[in-house]
Amino acid sequence: MADGWWDEAGFLHALAALNPARFGYMRRILIEELRLAPVGLHVLDIGCGGGLLAEEFARLGCIVMGVDPSEESLVAARAHAADQGLAIGYQCALGEALPFGDASFDVVYCCDVLEHVDDVPQVIAETARVLRPGGTYLYDTINRTLRSRLIVIESLQEWQWTALMPPGLHDWKLFIRPAELQRELVRHGLVPGGLTGLKPRANPLRLVRALRRRQRGLLTHAAASGRWIWAKVPTPPCPTSGTPANRGPRRLAERSIRMIIGAHSVIYSTSPEADRAFLRDTLKLPNVDVGGGWLIFGLPPAEIAVHPSERNDVQELYLMCDDVEAFTLEMKRRGIAVSPVKDEGWGILTQLTLPGGGKLGVYQPRHARPEAMSG
Repeated sequence: MADGWWDEAGFLHALAALNPARFGYMRRILIEELRLAPVGLHVLDIGCGGGLLAEEFARLGCIVMGVDPSEESLVAARAHAADQGLAIGYQCALGEALPFGDASFDVVYCCDVLEHVDDVPQVIAETARVLRPGGTYLYDTINRTLRSRLIVIESLQEWQWTALMPPGLHDWKLFIRPAELQRELVRHGLVPGGLTGLKPRANPLRLVRALRRRQRGLLTHAAASGRWIWAKVPTPPCPTSGTPANRGPRRLAERSIRMIIGAHSVIYSTSPEADRAFLRDTLKLPNVDVGGGWLIFGLPPAEIAVHPSERNDVQELYLMCDDVEAFTLEMKRRGIAVSPVKDEGWGILTQLTLPGGGKLGVYQPRHARPEAMSG
């Protein structure tokens, strides 16, 4: 079976159909949202199989190490990487016992694996151990829902006239709900970020027809899988959808990009060096030294609002996060003082104390978010 990783007729190569969606999402997170330069990043692939994703990361310039318990799969991975001229390290190991020192990798990812392992908490614990402070963990797994049982277990495994995979390959009871996995992440010191999903991109009749054609040998596993999956990445609503009248706001937004290209926020501090070190080393914000150790930090997409006040010339700065409870746990783990979380209606708010003594608000927004400017 392991020799089918790079054979389009083999069912393992069907996983390659997922790569444009999931690797595209991972690449966007790392490069566009986290603003990481991929060249030279130390990346670990847990459960690498034949190297389908490892090769994608290697082509970005990452230094990739893959681990898998199947030596046969690793033989296929090494052979294909050599054929492609890619320098990727591969070791035979379990995700529950990674053969690497603490804080060895900038990025760790685990795809199509967590729903198969014997001990998910131990895999997460080992992931957190080998991940460097401020590093990034990327994963995909299958949600335990009635829909996943119908699609993955019954349609793709058990029903002979649509089966794409061997029976018994997946156990529905081992599928993981997002809330369950996020609790494990927090328990092991990882701060959950955004979530997205993969779902069938065609209507059910087309999907069944594709699977029937594969059964008759008219489609490869990869081609049939490609008709099943697409990426659904959560984004703010786009005003260009609908009738032509709805396209006006988009054109106005495009003109505004030429006038405003960003925002520069200032924190005044009696201990600027300590607060700069906090932003650089604890929050891991990308930065540039403009001379003399004066750092300017990059931020994710920002928002601006106007509130009523009895005075002018008053501004405030808040950072935003996806999960303020997880954020406060991580700050406490790092010895940073944070205030009790308060539900303000428009968001869930806390306040951290900077090393210089100043206060900085951080909140999980509940209000509507504007479309981020681009270009």
